[in-house]
Amino acid sequence: MKSVQLDHIGGPEVLKVVDIPQPTAKAGEIVVRNRYAGVNFIDTYFRAGVYPTQLPTSLGQEGAGDVVEVGEGVDSISVGDSVAYLGNQNTYAQYSVVDSTQAMKFDSSAVSFETAAASLLQGLTAHTLVTRSFDVKPGHWVLVQAGAGGTGRILTQMCKLAGAKVIATVSSQQKAEVAKQA
Repeated sequence: MKSVQLDHIGGPEVLKVVDIPQPTAKAGEIVVRNRYAGVNFIDTYFRAGVYPTQLPTSLGQEGAGDVVEVGEGVDSISVGDSVAYLGNQNTYAQYSVVDSTQAMKFDSSAVSFETAAASLLQGLTAHTLVTRSFDVKPGHWVLVQAGAGGTGRILTQMCKLAGAKVIATVSSQQKAEVAKQA
């Protein structure tokens, strides 16, 4: 199978498409044929060496696709299910092995694979900020930094749904328009 990997630290030029063996599921795991991988800023930190990682490595923290194999002890997910999942630097590949507790089934006729792959990590971050870091309620005012970014837009929407008023910071007029649409 194909995987995007790096064997040394650097800029985007260190990313290479390589052939590696297709993973197999062990107990508690599933194998997903990826349709989309979420691309997040954290991936650049691993690639650039800001966050240490063992090399060679792949990148990618989230993805979405079809389950093609289910390991022993996995009862809630079946072959053929559509799932979005949190990975462990392994979603920039045709197939990923995933801890089944990190995968969520979804209805691919209602939510696209693209949306599912792109929103899980940022969505969970925003959800945590609105419900656990601080319980946002009607009438609260919330300051959202980087309001035009992925997490910022989702955070803004969740705060509004909770009844809060939102002020977002941005770095340009174009980004201000994006943030206003959230």
